[in-house]
Amino acid sequence: MRTACPYGQFYKKIEPNVSICINYKSNHRKNEKTITRLRFGKCLLTDYLAKMKITDSDKCTSCETAAESVEHFLLSCPHSDLCKKVLLTCDQQK
Repeated sequence: MRTACPYGQFYKKIEPNVSICINYKSNHRKNEKTITRLRFGKCLLTDYLAKMKITDSDKCTSCETAAESVEHFLLSCPHSDLCKKVLLTCDQQK
């Protein structure tokens, strides 16, 4: 159950209703691994690396104002235009 486990709480904010349907499917294993790691927060961002004690600071390497979490990296970092690129790509595919 999600409420008993703190690991999925950040994902619950992004996707409150989880279905059993496959939301993302790619023919490329590398893309699927990247998406899954971002969904679970287990990627090479400083927030996760600091929790693993691989790095001393969890600050964003680009803006240095907040912890470099998945949410910050994708949505609020002023130096990351990744979210804009994804949205533009989605619009072009329609």
